[in-house]
Amino acid sequence: MNWVLRVAGGLAVSLFLSAAASAGAMEDWQAAYDAEMAGDLDIAIHHYSRAIRSGELPQRELARVFRGRGNTHYASGDMTEALNDFETAIRVDPTYAAALVSRGVIRHEAADYEAAITDYDAALAQDPDYALAHANRGNALAALGYIEDAIRDLRTAYALGYRVPWLVETLEGLDALPEEIR
Repeated sequence: MNWVLRVAGGLAVSLFLSAAASAGAMEDWQAAYDAEMAGDLDIAIHHYSRAIRSGELPQRELARVFRGRGNTHYASGDMTEALNDFETAIRVDPTYAAALVSRGVIRHEAADYEAAITDYDAALAQDPDYALAHANRGNALAALGYIEDAIRDLRTAYALGYRVPWLVETLEGLDALPEEIR
């Protein structure tokens, strides 16, 4: 009986410590996000890295932390590290549409439009209503001269609620503004 209580007590302590450690990883993730939003990029990268190193995040959350750190590297101008983190996020969760779009942005900015479109296509296969993926794919298609396809994607993004100034300006430049905003 005493042995059973010790084992049960030990399991309870192990479960408590595991939950506490996971809470630590989640706290680091939150601290990283908060620092990123405040513009403290070095602190954000530090906390994202701690959350990753904890080894205690479930796969889906781990992919999101890698993408968050990638976004922070991107904001700091470190495209190599951003790309590495986005690719890791995709390896951890190949269905993570936002990481596919993020990698597409890096490829797009490097003028590798075909690879960017491949990433945007993969993101849209996961989430057909992902407005940013439509907008970015439209922009890449326009850069390659596929204007009709570009207009279709850009208008889809607009219809899905993505109404940022560059999208409206691009549609205007293509003489393709939707009727309701002409």
